[in-house]
Amino acid sequence: MIHAKRRAFTLIELLVVIAIIAVLIALLLPAVQAAREAARRAQCVNNLKQIGLAVMNYESTHNALPPGTKFQVWGTWCIWILPYMEQGTIYNAWNTLGDYGLSAAGGASTLRYTGASNTTVTTSLVSSYNCPSDTRSAPLYGIRSYNYAANYGNTAITTVAGTTAPKTYTAPVQTYNGFTYAGAPFNDIVAGAVTLASVTDGLSNTLYHAECVEGQDGPAGQYDLRGFIHWWEGAFFEASLTPNSLLPDQMYASYCYPNYQGNPPCVGATNLNYVHAARSRHPGGLNALLGDGSVHFIKNSINIYTWQALSTTKGSEVIDASSY
Repeated sequence: MIHAKRRAFTLIELLVVIAIIAVLIALLLPAVQAAREAARRAQCVNNLKQIGLAVMNYESTHNALPPGTKFQVWGTWCIWILPYMEQGTIYNAWNTLGDYGLSAAGGASTLRYTGASNTTVTTSLVSSYNCPSDTRSAPLYGIRSYNYAANYGNTAITTVAGTTAPKTYTAPVQTYNGFTYAGAPFNDIVAGAVTLASVTDGLSNTLYHAECVEGQDGPAGQYDLRGFIHWWEGAFFEASLTPNSLLPDQMYASYCYPNYQGNPPCVGATNLNYVHAARSRHPGGLNALLGDGSVHFIKNSINIYTWQALSTTKGSEVIDASSY
């Protein structure tokens, strides 16, 4: 019996096949990565919609928006809306009594967000506060950082230190870099509740929340508290910087570590004026929640005046939705 001679692949043919496969992988990989990012961004949009619904339900119950902060260390907006995020069990573990009226021995320290009475809450993971495009961080005592910050207006924030109660609290800077403060939907509990009636610009023209990044810690003692929203400075963004601005955030000098593992730029605050840009890990922009519950993808290229106008509650600006 005569057998046909088997023909094997030549080396050149094998190399051609390998090259074709490599080209196909190179073509498909960006598409796969883009699809994954689109899914992550969609989850991020859903998270903001949940936050918006929780804020609305809070307002329906209390006839006001939730406080942005309770002084500096005794709670922020992310605590007050927990019952409306289906996180009532976590909220019930929060001790609300902390403030400057307590001596350190009597509980002022233990009732802080870092105190023994409240770390059950601040170390618990609330997944709806995390964007899947970012890397998880817990920089201090296992307390979680997150990816959504509340709008504190169009200027900057500072601290006001009184000699009597309530002592140190968070306040907006009235003028900053040529901009005049024109109201914000969130503020310190000292300033009183913000009602919907005071949002005269209209809910569909007012930012409530936007994304922030979770700062990644460097070597020992090099903290980055971007996204540390249980703390007063980490809980907010200010619109004097545009989304994902190349200009630096201004923070306590020891509480940011720029240009490390994707950390945004930052410098130590000057004149006690603190500024934090809304930022995200999404290419080209970030997701932002408006007061009517809608979520929009805001491009990094948005005009600063449009971004400023969106951040105010009573600036009386005319905003064209196509501009963002």
